Formats: sequence, structure tokens, C-alpha cells
Amino acid sequence: MTRGSWRGRRRQWYVPTAALALVMLVAGCDGGDPVEPPTSVTESSEEPTTEEPTTEEPTTAEPTEFPSPERPAAMDESGPDGAIAAARYFFELVTYSQNTADTSQLQEVSDPECDFCLGVLRVVSLMVEDEAEFSGGEYDLDEESVQVDNIDDTYTVTFDLNQGGGVARYPDGREEELPPGEYSGVVLTALFNESSWLVLDVVIPGATS
Repeated sequence: MTRGSWRGRRRQWYVPTAALALVMLVAGCDGGDPVEPPTSVTESSEEPTTEEPTTEEPTTAEPTEFPSPERPAAMDESGPDGAIAAARYFFELVTYSQNTADTSQLQEVSDPECDFCLGVLRVVSLMVEDEAEFSGGEYDLDEESVQVDNIDDTYTVTFDLNQGGGVARYPDGREEELPPGEYSGVVLTALFNESSWLVLDVVIPGATS
């Protein structure tokens, strides 16, 4: 799917704007410390200039593909390496879903009762309803912080998570910035079952930005 505007019906009731919802998702839905709302940038209200128009034809950039994450081979097996690979892949899919509105792969690795997973799906739905597009906000696991524990085939992966800045753009010209964030002690619980991993829960205890 190409990165572009997400078309859909506008919502008819008040909900937080999509970029703010992203911040709420990672910092507040699990009881973490609140973070500052994203900054809002509006179009300039300056009067149009009276300069003579140029004869040069405008150029239009071709839409670029946002790459779909590749499922790691390590996820074919149980064990700590598979659990870490599953955690990394999960957040790659969160980034992909936010940037493309395609949540099919994310749903494949998400337990239906995973609150964080459902929160991501709600955020993407808000973006669609707003007819908005979101770019950026990539998640990155700090490799040196990873710890893994397990009981049978259920694994908990604890790690620090970094999120890059992003921006949501709306049809009326508004832009809302999502500031970068650093999240310590994130805990992801996943189950290995029949050569596949399923994310059961994600807890983000605190946030700084």
C-alpha cells in the first residue's frame, strides 16, 4: 500500500485528534505518566503575494511505498531469541499500521484481548475517520536493555523503547506533530504456539519525551 491520505467518513462526535491519541496510547493507556500534547501547526495566514507566476511546470513527487516488515526467521522457533524477534516485529508492525492504515498483519500477531493492540487499532481507525495521513513515529527496541523470562511457552520481554517523531496531516491543511519519546521498562508478553507467536499484552509503565 502506498503512503498517502486515508480516505473515510468523518467522525460525527468528539474524540482526541489522532496524533494526540498516539501519545495517549503509548504513555497513558497503561497508567503511565502523561506527556505534553503534540504541537499543532496551521497553515500560514499571510496574504498572497502579487509576484508574476513562473512558466515552470510544477513537479509532483510520486508516492513512495512504506515497506511491509519482513517476518524474522527466528519467530519460527520458541525460546528467548524467538521472543525478542516477536517483540521487535510487533513494534515494526505498529509503525507500519500507523503509516499505512493496513492493520492486517498486526492483527495476525495480536491476541484479541490485548488492550494495547486494540488501542493501536483504534488510533488507526481515528486516522481513517479524520481522512488524515500519518508519517514517522518509528519504534526501536534498545537491544542492550532486553531481558527475557518465561513460563513454558509464554515469554515476557522487558526492554527500553524509543519512538521517533512523526506528523499527522489533515485535509484542511492542519499538521500535528508527535514528539519523539523514550519509554523505559516496557513489558511485552507473548505466547509461542504451533510455530507462531501471539502478543498477549504490552505494558508501558512510564514515558518521557
